[in-house]
Amino acid sequence: MNRPTAFLALSLLLASATPGSEAAVCTNPGQFGPPVSHTTGPNPLFIATGDFNEDGKTDLAVTNSDFPTLAPVGSVSILLSTGGFGFAAPVNYAVGSVPHGIVSGDFNGDGILDLAVSNKFSNTISILRGNGSGGNGDGTFSNGGTVPTNFHPFQLVTADFNEDGILDLATSMNNSTKLGVMLGQGSGGVGNGAFAGPVFYSLNAPSTGIATADFNGDGILDLVATENVAGTIEVRLGVGTAGVGDGTFGAATHYAAGPEPFDFAVDDFNGDGAQDIAVANASYGGTLILNGTGSGTFLPPTVTLSSGNTASVASLDANGDGIRDLVTGAVTGEDTGSLMLFLGAGGGTFQPGTTVQSGRDHYQTTPVDLNADGKPDLITSDYIRDFIQVFPGACVAAPADPRKPVLTDVRDVPHDQGGKVFLTWTRSSLDAPGGPVVNYRVWRRVPSAFAAARQVDDESAASWRTTASTRLDGSTAIEYWEPVATLPAQRLAGYGYTAATSSDSSDAWLPYEAFFVSALTNNIDTFYDSNVDSGYSVDNIPPAAPAGLAGLPSSGGYQLQWQANAESDLRGYRVYRGTNPGFACDATSLVASPEVPTYTDGTSGWYFYRVAAVDKNGNESPFSEASSPSITGVDPATLVFALHGATPNPATGDNLRITFSLPSAEPATVLLVNIAGRTLASRALRSPTPGAQSLTLSGARGLPAGIYLVHLTQGGRSAVQKVVISH
Repeated sequence: MNRPTAFLALSLLLASATPGSEAAVCTNPGQFGPPVSHTTGPNPLFIATGDFNEDGKTDLAVTNSDFPTLAPVGSVSILLSTGGFGFAAPVNYAVGSVPHGIVSGDFNGDGILDLAVSNKFSNTISILRGNGSGGNGDGTFSNGGTVPTNFHPFQLVTADFNEDGILDLATSMNNSTKLGVMLGQGSGGVGNGAFAGPVFYSLNAPSTGIATADFNGDGILDLVATENVAGTIEVRLGVGTAGVGDGTFGAATHYAAGPEPFDFAVDDFNGDGAQDIAVANASYGGTLILNGTGSGTFLPPTVTLSSGNTASVASLDANGDGIRDLVTGAVTGEDTGSLMLFLGAGGGTFQPGTTVQSGRDHYQTTPVDLNADGKPDLITSDYIRDFIQVFPGACVAAPADPRKPVLTDVRDVPHDQGGKVFLTWTRSSLDAPGGPVVNYRVWRRVPSAFAAARQVDDESAASWRTTASTRLDGSTAIEYWEPVATLPAQRLAGYGYTAATSSDSSDAWLPYEAFFVSALTNNIDTFYDSNVDSGYSVDNIPPAAPAGLAGLPSSGGYQLQWQANAESDLRGYRVYRGTNPGFACDATSLVASPEVPTYTDGTSGWYFYRVAAVDKNGNESPFSEASSPSITGVDPATLVFALHGATPNPATGDNLRITFSLPSAEPATVLLVNIAGRTLASRALRSPTPGAQSLTLSGARGLPAGIYLVHLTQGGRSAVQKVVISH
């Protein structure tokens, strides 16, 4: 077998009971309905998702490898959602030869999703730039250039490895023992759509799969890549200081992971708070689970799932029980493979696999909730054919005990600074007049990795509950739950509670936290537990606009100052500069990203400035309104030529006093013009006295309220200031 292209060739609950354990949360063994097929291009491989046309629906981007023709030009199919499981006819965009991996992200800082595509036989990565305006994509793409890589790039991941606010790329190499990291280019935390050439890191064998996560909990992203024929995976920990990565990676550690590791799923499968790795193996090696220790190392695999000649593995919660499950795609090269689901059994173990579909080679599997019903759907690429398949989530609720509350949702609290999720649940049938239910208690899962330490020094641990489940090997998995709130039963149809979370989502990780709710009675031994559900929080409030923006000449040029923002999650500021009042604030006009509330511009000329605050999650504030000069024409080498502005500002027009300084007795002129450039008042100074001075600008009386410009000129120098006239 040609290894680099292997798959192309091939009752009452008591306190000791587990919440929701009286029956499976879903009764359908496969958990998924019959597939719906959608045409793409020839031999689809990898899938990226995103809302490309900003209509609130999930769209798809699919690489068409056209293998084995090895055509010099491959394509990417864009399938725009028409709602639910429907998609419009594909629109294809040309990329390089035999495209494989694909990821979406805003690479040029315009607020619109772009695509990066690894072209295996062109030895390049194509950038498809998302089109649109005002930060809203229209669902079309244009050529954004290529990044040479050499060595047959295969799978792709994108994340901000050097934490400069700009997305980077990493790719596995399929005909060399290397992986490559390409840092996104730009300035001030805004990318320009370009990438530096790859920095290579050695592997023990050619690679296919690559993934990124924080394996040692230091806040810096790490990398893991397959080493196919070596039977190992390689982990490289990210390098940096104080939790901030610098975009480089440390020495390699290799772990045995099956006969031919091919693909990854990274998640916390055993609920201990540390990232684990599920490794899909070719050569009929199945899927192995490597449990992470939380320190960046991994234990030898003790769980092997019988998934066959496995091309893909993905993590999801298929049955809504709060425990991570796995779905795998197997291939044979003759379109006789299978799609299998392995439900999590707790403690990092899994139930025997059930077949979702057989008789198809499923190259990649992507879980996503396409119809927003709270159940994950599956998208698979059928690379022997020219289509993808969508498997609707068909989770059917088990017969419910009406005495138990039903936890209906755990979702982000919108329009907040993150750190909170909102839980909703329906009442117990015993929460009725004369009924025994008096309270509801909200429980949050404690990762087992932290539970032991907290039990020693945290007095609140005495109030924790534990639940138990039996692993396949007969051992018992223990989970810990802490109470976060107790609310009175008020005979309402439903209830809600805002619960705190330990961290917010990021580009690389969605930190799910699990909850359930107990309906309590006056008898401490009689209560009714809901199902378990999970969610994560998002910081979706930008900082306030910086206040008090002002500018004055300084020894370094022109100094802008403003009041410091008070937000606790503030990362810094962005300073934009333009030559007209309506200039666009984007990557081309960004001149600085200071962490402190001051910036000195040493560039000659006169400009308009705008300043925004930015938080640690990349949320940008509204632009500040300048309360004193935001335009300057100061020549840094001539420090005594300066236009300080109008006094007062706003002015009435009847007493418009202008202050400025001049370096010589050369003739000078002060003009008042409107935005259209028409001169409304003027003052000629034939032999002015050098130094600071002021004058009342005649001719301004009676002007309508509005924004005007004051021009000061002397010799080859000029300066401009805004003035607001009000009545």
